[in-house]
Amino acid sequence: MAVRSANKTNGDSMKKAAVLLALILLPAAAQAQFFVEGTFGGAKADLDDFEAQGFATDNTSGTWSLGGGFMFNRFLGIEAGYRAIGDAQIEPLGALPGTKSDARGLYVGPLFETFIDRFRLNARVGMFAWKSDITVSAAGASSETKDDGFDPYVGLGVSYAMTERAFFGLSWTRFRVLDELDTDAWEVRLKYSF
Repeated sequence: MAVRSANKTNGDSMKKAAVLLALILLPAAAQAQFFVEGTFGGAKADLDDFEAQGFATDNTSGTWSLGGGFMFNRFLGIEAGYRAIGDAQIEPLGALPGTKSDARGLYVGPLFETFIDRFRLNARVGMFAWKSDITVSAAGASSETKDDGFDPYVGLGVSYAMTERAFFGLSWTRFRVLDELDTDAWEVRLKYSF
């Protein structure tokens, strides 16, 4: 009798634990969702060191991305997609060569969100696998080369829920490309959750 009673107590405890676990996980699963998003805006490369040496630069360009991801709950998710950053240019100076380069590639990383009413604040950090076409010019001649790398990015943003699933926002993201050249992207972000 004592053994049967102990087994029943253990069985009841297991059932209670399973129900408790289900109560914790079901709301999180109900909030889990896929999303797609696109961004467009401007990018500015940090070319201050070249400007200090007397080079003329054009450090602004356009940028855009198309991606998606999965939110595990209302606070934590993962994002991935394709990003393109337009040309940054350094003009030749005397016998010193100038360059023109872009960056494009795939990004992936975790996404953190919190919310206040219809506003969502987010932070992102991840890695950007980029490729670049580089044109080097000097004395009227030019040559092309390619470069690639795998560097970090970090960003912050705010968005507004226009509906339960559609969001409009603004974001800033810093990418590191071309041998540790920091590039800031300021963008409009459109996101749709499924």
